[in-house]
Amino acid sequence: MASERRLSVKRLVPFVFLPLVLLIGAAVGVMTSGLLKTADKDEPPPVPKVDLSKLPGGYVDIPDLIINMRGADGSARLLIMQATIHLESQDFRPLVQNELPKVQSALILFLRKQNPDTLYTAAAVEVLRKEMERLTAEAIKPQRLVGLTIGRMQIRRHTLESDCARSSSET
Repeated sequence: MASERRLSVKRLVPFVFLPLVLLIGAAVGVMTSGLLKTADKDEPPPVPKVDLSKLPGGYVDIPDLIINMRGADGSARLLIMQATIHLESQDFRPLVQNELPKVQSALILFLRKQNPDTLYTAAAVEVLRKEMERLTAEAIKPQRLVGLTIGRMQIRRHTLESDCARSSSET
């Protein structure tokens, strides 16, 4: 009788307790991993539709400004900048778009004089943005400028060797 009892306990462990522990572990794993959550809870709310004509003011994108610059050590740099003009009224957009060449010219002349090595801090970029805003406001007078936003600004090292290697690999 004792040998039968010992045999039944030996069979209980691998055939009953071990599968039971595995099932409980799998259930806890599934619950903590989030597989049982419904898809409705994880979906972000829909993006609200915005009627741009009802927003105050108007926006005009300045075409990309691409400027060759020289660093303090004489190395060539390439500045690529995208900026947006915020106007007081949307009605001024066509007038300002006619003045964009004048705005671009003023900004390019200003940016060419800058040292690219000093434009790596936020404070320097803010000073640059304020001066660009002032120059843009002068160029589009009598329309009123609310602000100028720099959307993207990249400063790249520009070498003749890399351009020659790039152009020879393309052919």
